[in-house]
Amino acid sequence: MSVMPEIYGITTAITVAFAVGVLLAKKPLLAGYLLTLTMVGLGALFWELKSPLLGGLQILVYGGGVLIMVLFVVMLTPSGQSSVDWSSSWRAAWILSPVAGYLASRSYPLHAPVISGQLLGRWLLMRQGLSLEVLAVLLLLALVAALAIAITQKGGEAS
Repeated sequence: MSVMPEIYGITTAITVAFAVGVLLAKKPLLAGYLLTLTMVGLGALFWELKSPLLGGLQILVYGGGVLIMVLFVVMLTPSGQSSVDWSSSWRAAWILSPVAGYLASRSYPLHAPVISGQLLGRWLLMRQGLSLEVLAVLLLLALVAALAIAITQKGGEAS
């Protein structure tokens, strides 16, 4: 009997706990760190599903991107500002995380196909090229809009 389903379930439970922590964190910096750990956990899940390329990309691209986002949150958020008090909702993490881990360990694929870099690249470029370009333009517009709003709120008027 393989131990991989149990490891997969434990990794899933930890990743779900970090994701619930993002929702319940009072401070933006803590939420950013928990989101980074969630992305690293997702990369580990991809790695356990025999897709090390996707796992590495998840950790490098999204984990690194979230760290940059945390820096922007720290720079653009007034100090001392926090979100709504969710302290009573932490019970959801204690229930949701083990349940997610158990369900993931029960549904672990024993014969998962390996996704190679060549296969992923061909699929992304041949079938998803236009949608990736549109997504990149939308993300760039969102960044420009966020900076314009931050400049307007901080300085009074955009220049």
